[in-house]
Amino acid sequence: MGKIKEGLWDCSYCGTRRIGGSKRECPNCGRTRGADTEFYFNEDAEYVSEEVERIINRNPDWVCQFCNSLNSDSDIYCKSCGSMRTSDNLDYFSSKEKNDKYHINAFEENNDLEDIDDEDFIENLYCKSLTSNESMDNNLINGFKEKLNSFADMLANNSTVVLSVIVILFLILGITYLLIPKNEILTIQSFSWNREICIEKYQTVSESSWYLPADARLKYTRNEYYGTERVLDHVETKTRTVTKSRLVGHEEVVVGHRDLGNGYFEDITSSKPIYQDYQETETYTENVYRDDPVYRTKYYYDIDKWIYDRSYKSSGNDHNPYWAEVPTLPSNERISGKDERYFIEGINKKEKQRKIGLEYGDWIEVEIGQTVKLKVPALGNAKVIE
Repeated sequence: MGKIKEGLWDCSYCGTRRIGGSKRECPNCGRTRGADTEFYFNEDAEYVSEEVERIINRNPDWVCQFCNSLNSDSDIYCKSCGSMRTSDNLDYFSSKEKNDKYHINAFEENNDLEDIDDEDFIENLYCKSLTSNESMDNNLINGFKEKLNSFADMLANNSTVVLSVIVILFLILGITYLLIPKNEILTIQSFSWNREICIEKYQTVSESSWYLPADARLKYTRNEYYGTERVLDHVETKTRTVTKSRLVGHEEVVVGHRDLGNGYFEDITSSKPIYQDYQETETYTENVYRDDPVYRTKYYYDIDKWIYDRSYKSSGNDHNPYWAEVPTLPSNERISGKDERYFIEGINKKEKQRKIGLEYGDWIEVEIGQTVKLKVPALGNAKVIE
């Protein structure tokens, strides 16, 4: 049997709370605890002495059907009215079960609490609410404390990790801030532009590779160092000390508490295995590898490719961009691409000189002396929004 702690109960008559489970009468009003009494457990309570534990009857109290008082299972007669105990008398738990069923039926028949003319039921609900809330609050507080302590331990044991996470978060926030487009107001003072036409030339180049392209003209091959290959060299036998666990016994641990229905609560225990660590030397094998050089055939060849050769550029500080004139190209040359960029330069609201790139459609519409509102991204061209 488990060890016993004294429980608590609340007087439903005068409202006195946290009365010791060993007391039959309320110390404030003298009212005997009745069938509406709800025993509850106090985690901080100390165990009763061995002498008291030996004389406590572990059976639930019984309810007198004449005066509704609770009596010890050891009592043959009711201590309040003297009535003799019979088989019709319910014990604490049976009375609770019957009372709960009665109130459930009452709720089903009367949806409104005010229609139930039962003061004892309402008081009982109030007492149950207090007990339940108190237990729930204690559990929440204890759970929060445990989580807070665990979090504090985690911070203490992983300070380097936490610092690294904080630095990474600040870097992410900083980069995000820099990439967010900014609004800027600029009074335009000048324009500029530049355009470029790139020319490629089809020509023969010499290259080398570990494979031969289909349109290449092979000149020669050579066996050359390509890299290393990991190869098993030998197997070594080693020893190491390892920590193992073995079962050395069991211990009884408290996993809960059982309401005895008489003002006391009994520990519910479970057998917990006890393990002991010990060290043992074991033998194991370990593969030892070496890095062997690898040689492969390398191809040296000529191949014809389009290669950048030159460009034709044009630029200006006006509003009249044009493309540079490209002469007639021979058959082995071609235009590979065109690039164009347009800028406005002026003073912003902070009196700072700014040069900002715009798309051609916006650039061609604005004028010198005009004040424009721009959305300026971190990368790329700005856009006129007003």
